[in-house]
Amino acid sequence: MDPEDPRVLIVDDEPQVALLIRKELSENGFTCRVAENADRAKSLIDSQLPDVLIADIQMPRTSGLELLAYVRNHVPHCRAVLITGHPKRQYVAQALLQGAYDYIEKPFRPGQLVETVSRAVAEEQDLPALVDRAVTALESGSQARQASLDAVTALVRAVEAKDPYTRRHSEQVAHYRNETLGLPISAKTGRSISSRTAYGRLKTVVALIRWAYRMHLLEHMPRNIDTLSKMPRNGNGGQPEVRIFSAEELKLIWEKAPSRVRCFIALAINCGYGQKDLSDLRHGDIDWEDGYIERIRVKTGVRSRHKLWQITLDLVRKHKSDGVEAENRVFLTQNGFPLVRSFFADGKAGASDAVHNAFWRVLRKVGLADGRGFYCLRKTGATLIEAIDPDVTGMYLTHAEPGMKRVYAQRDWKRLARALVKLEKRIDLKL
Repeated sequence: MDPEDPRVLIVDDEPQVALLIRKELSENGFTCRVAENADRAKSLIDSQLPDVLIADIQMPRTSGLELLAYVRNHVPHCRAVLITGHPKRQYVAQALLQGAYDYIEKPFRPGQLVETVSRAVAEEQDLPALVDRAVTALESGSQARQASLDAVTALVRAVEAKDPYTRRHSEQVAHYRNETLGLPISAKTGRSISSRTAYGRLKTVVALIRWAYRMHLLEHMPRNIDTLSKMPRNGNGGQPEVRIFSAEELKLIWEKAPSRVRCFIALAINCGYGQKDLSDLRHGDIDWEDGYIERIRVKTGVRSRHKLWQITLDLVRKHKSDGVEAENRVFLTQNGFPLVRSFFADGKAGASDAVHNAFWRVLRKVGLADGRGFYCLRKTGATLIEAIDPDVTGMYLTHAEPGMKRVYAQRDWKRLARALVKLEKRIDLKL
């Protein structure tokens, strides 16, 4: 980022707000451009890369969170500042964990925008000491769990102290000062929380540390970062049980599923896709002639290449959109929206997951609505791939290679394709 010539892209569907932001920043030496929606913003990004993005979370069709994902994928150096008049805990947390530099609530106090953008341009951070404490504690071994959680508690408090949710969340994280095998006490019930809840919260802590690394608060990622989220469960230790579908259950689900849901199921198992992967899939990602999907997974930033089974390809051809909508998504809802999206309506935040909803209706119909969801299809496929060829499981799931392997080793896509052929025979999906 060049601090001598900072370029700011302002995205807000309210022209008056956008012009006010532009006026304030321009008067303080920033070069600003304005876009009235996310589609226009993407066009401007392609023509000139911004140093800082300022975007309203609440925008029609494509939200600020979705635009943030696009920017993180296409302009990694760009710092994103999200603005909102209706802060909701899940969207604030999601924005920070997806890589947003900061967020600001409306109405702005005088000078707040200039101060925040100036910090973003200068890449100044306020939390290095806190994060260094977390790194030191994490790398000192399992006996330092309490110290590491103390550090992360301070990190969470400092990063997220702006709204009531994050203050409550900070207090929840603070409970993890207990011994490694102990379970925190719920402030609401006065009893120990379940190991499943504890595991989920520890994963949130790990996600916050990863966010700090992406924000350059950490010079390096602790090698054993993943051990922080390992929580003893049911007395046998280790990660939580991986819930999958059996062959008989898959057959029952497939028989009762509508054709469009079958399309989603086939992609989930064939390519290891979750709901967001389906929602983000673009027409340009698919080689219709050779039957491949090749793309960069937004969540991990890792390239993937999956050979499609014929039944998968046929179903995608049948249910794909016409490709004329602005973002060129392969799948849309009947109302023309992305399958998975965040939105604001009547001043309230909301979320919609058409894939989950459609799949859940099938599970309920066949008597399998037991807490397993669509993402368990990805886990089912991964479990079967692991049995077929464990060396390609990471490619199947589009995970980053560990250590220097990602730099020096080329991925063997043909080997993954061979494993997918064997997986197809085991699954044996038929129209």
